[in-house]
Amino acid sequence: MTSQILRDAAGHPYAFIDHHPGGDQSIRTVDGVIGRYYAGMNYTMDLRRGTVIAKGNALQSLVAPKIY
Repeated sequence: MTSQILRDAAGHPYAFIDHHPGGDQSIRTVDGVIGRYYAGMNYTMDLRRGTVIAKGNALQSLVAPKIY
């Protein structure tokens, strides 16, 4: 599994996207995993609410960088 770090304008990390075998991805903050993209079904799920939020990969829409 590999991880991609999402950074704000100041270079501080605010979220991580983990790449899983088979193409699935999950996004997590310091509070824990908040969403998952299921490549086989091609949809993104918000794990905090338990709902599908988009067809396709929309993980980055679940988090926002800190505004300075």
